[in-house]
Amino acid sequence: MLATLKEGVSSVSKKKERGQKVRLAYSPQEAADILGLSNSTVERMIRSGTVRTVKIRARRIIPVTEIEKLLAAAV
Repeated sequence: MLATLKEGVSSVSKKKERGQKVRLAYSPQEAADILGLSNSTVERMIRSGTVRTVKIRARRIIPVTEIEKLLAAAV
């Protein structure tokens, strides 16, 4: 887990050096598109607690780390 986090931080640093934008979180719809799942599946995963979200004002977002955890658990 620590190695994965270090790789992620390294990747973010490299993108910043190249002037690329770095996404730290995605909307549930964007996450569904990235994962190849339906919006309703992602919403169910959020409600069941499988995927943790962060609420900022009225907007709910999914941190990239949650998407990475989900993919790692599926392997």
